[in-house]
Amino acid sequence: MAFCSRTEGRAQQWMAGYLRDHGVKTWLHKPIAAFAERTLAPDAEWGPARGDGLTLRAGDVAILDCSPIVDGYTGDVAYTVSVGANAELSKAQTFLSELRDLLPEQLPIQQRLDDLSQRRIIIAP
Repeated sequence: MAFCSRTEGRAQQWMAGYLRDHGVKTWLHKPIAAFAERTLAPDAEWGPARGDGLTLRAGDVAILDCSPIVDGYTGDVAYTVSVGANAELSKAQTFLSELRDLLPEQLPIQQRLDDLSQRRIIIAP
């Protein structure tokens, strides 16, 4: 729980610093940290916290998202985690895992091969 008591703003700075230290010079979008109710984008906006933002606490859900560009390649990585058990997040992760298993069956193989580079497919780990 070393991340508890960290603010969204500090988490964003930490992610950006780590990525810069490992060669990232530019971004599709800068690191975003959303904690607790901000993970639902209640203001219909998804973006970096302004100022400190919320403070991470036990039981919260957190989204850490970044999209660095390295050597001309863009990555878009997001992790959704909880600090301790969270029944709603567990239910969502189970649903997404089942959906991920079904997606390949829904696309014809030739379409997958021809259009894969044109689609934005997110596969959760």
